[in-house]
Amino acid sequence: MIDIMAKNDEKNKKNIDFSSNVNRIEWIDIAKGIGIILVVIGHNFSDGENIIYLRKWIYSFHMPLFFLLSGILFSAKQESFKDFFFKRVRTLLLPYIIFAAISLALFISSYLIVSKINPNIMVDQNKNFINLIFGVFYSKNVNNFLDINIPIWFITCMFIVQLFFFFFKKIIKRDVFIILLALITSVLSYFLFSKIYLPWSIDTALIGVLFFSIGFGIKKYDLINKITRSKLVLVFLSILTFCVTVFISQLNPVVIMAENIYGNYILFLISSAVGILFVIFISLLIKK
Repeated sequence: MIDIMAKNDEKNKKNIDFSSNVNRIEWIDIAKGIGIILVVIGHNFSDGENIIYLRKWIYSFHMPLFFLLSGILFSAKQESFKDFFFKRVRTLLLPYIIFAAISLALFISSYLIVSKINPNIMVDQNKNFINLIFGVFYSKNVNNFLDINIPIWFITCMFIVQLFFFFFKKIIKRDVFIILLALITSVLSYFLFSKIYLPWSIDTALIGVLFFSIGFGIKKYDLINKITRSKLVLVFLSILTFCVTVFISQLNPVVIMAENIYGNYILFLISSAVGILFVIFISLLIKK
């Protein structure tokens, strides 16, 4: 009897627990780490003919990856919109305001110091201060609005994504239809807002919510545990998805979600999905 209980305990440990809010999910931490490394590489190595191939590959899936991982970590507990809203204000908007204020202060102070050395800079840059201050409130990476700290656009975008998902879940009970609705809104956003830039990246959020919804479905239906039984299988899947996503990403221009640049939308969706799977498989492999 004791042996049977021990075997069951060992089997349960192999499964990935999504239900605990206290214990961290190791493979997700690894996947986020990989995503951050890819962001750093993509932003700092962008010049040169050979680098463009690497940039195409990274940008084809690195932002959808963060939306999907956030969906996996999303808590589905029942709460009022008021509680949900103010919790997101505290955890997302407040950090955004702090980061933006610090970034703006550092930019202005460093600029004033430099302008003392070269007064001509003041004439060139004064026109941009209004843009920078307005950009903090608009929170969209266009017209140099967020030159003080470009990556913070993602924070307000995630705030909007979670609001969309909250309402989707209130309106629709079946998860498959939530994903279908998210797919429809993403396609509409692609066609309607390719040249229109909405505040707080609402246009990008309409696409991000698709990956967020898929991530939530992955957690709810425990899909990760269904593919993590064999280390050999993970190695094969990692190699396969890597090759596929490298090939598909080169068929599309560089994807920049923050600026509504997706190229061919079908290629974007396929490359994003396969690239995300690659990171998941690699993360699970590292965890093992």
